[in-house]
Amino acid sequence: MYNDAQGLRETVQSVRDQNCAQLEYIVIDGGSTDGTLKVIEDNRDIIRYAVSEHDHGIYDAMNKGAQAALGELIMFLNAADSFSERHVVSLFLDKYYRDGSPCLYLCKVQKDTGRIIQPRLVPLKRYLELPTYHQGIIYPARAVRDFPFDTRYELAADYLHFFMITRLWQWRRVNLVMTIYNTHGVSSTQRGSLNEEFYAIYRELGFGKLPAIVRRMCSLWARGSKVG
Repeated sequence: MYNDAQGLRETVQSVRDQNCAQLEYIVIDGGSTDGTLKVIEDNRDIIRYAVSEHDHGIYDAMNKGAQAALGELIMFLNAADSFSERHVVSLFLDKYYRDGSPCLYLCKVQKDTGRIIQPRLVPLKRYLELPTYHQGIIYPARAVRDFPFDTRYELAADYLHFFMITRLWQWRRVNLVMTIYNTHGVSSTQRGSLNEEFYAIYRELGFGKLPAIVRRMCSLWARGSKVG
């Protein structure tokens, strides 16, 4: 997060609305110069840990947050993202969490446009995109502490990370809209740069001709979206 005091304020309020005693809230800021620090200070009663310092992008911040977390599960919200409803964290814990046996929980996500994204479990999808936005993935804490995000990638490190950790943890689909995703983040607004990182990751993983196929698919998708 960087220079988005209003977005942070919305996210903090969403956390405050939860009634879950086990919820631990951590804020990692990239050294903002707007009113972000005041938002943090005004909400110290629900923020267990916060730091504001220069970092190397969103995945560096996510790694820092994971290292500071004390719980068994971790999920990531960007500034201006929010939980979908009051008490949804308690609903998840009561209905889906198997205490002591964490797995990758894949939740529904609602875009701020109102569209609801269902988790996808088609095997090929794991090579092309995440099964849901990272705001809809609840990770075992060890999956991020022991296997941090690769900060060489500024936009797509969560894709590489998910591919690597699915070899170690099972998935479980969660029939809850867990979060509302703000579509003005960098991964949504820098689609071209994101695709280039995809190709680099596919090459690194040795997927052969798949990058060329994906490049063609992305080209057709872009052309179709412009026509629409």
